[in-house]
Amino acid sequence: MVAFANREESQKTLALAIQLAAATQAHITVVKVLANPQSVGVVAELIATDEPFIMANDEVQSAVEELMREDIAVSSVVRTADEVGKGIVATAIELGVDMVFLGTRDISKPSDWLMENDPIAHYVVNHCPANIVLVRNSD
Repeated sequence: MVAFANREESQKTLALAIQLAAATQAHITVVKVLANPQSVGVVAELIATDEPFIMANDEVQSAVEELMREDIAVSSVVRTADEVGKGIVATAIELGVDMVFLGTRDISKPSDWLMENDPIAHYVVNHCPANIVLVRNSD
């Protein structure tokens, strides 16, 4: 399973998952979790539309189509959750995945491994029962 943020941020994460899937003939599920507008705040809830969900679905579908052209077995899931990290973990459990590929914010210093600046990665690492591959998004 690849936790998908957006095309730019998830490029390295997808590339690594593709390498492994191609070598092992594994199936990839691209998962995008959006925060519920209700959990973000009153203003966000008042202006909430289906547009973010539609845009996320289109972006994920575009990535899926590229993987299909590379003969990778792939599917996608787009959903909302009160907290993105909890949504990723719940989806991994629901799908029974073996591995979660997760892009991270820059982890350059030893103290960054505590992931205090990346609450999504912090939550997933501490709560997901699947193996987790953290992918640095910085060069």
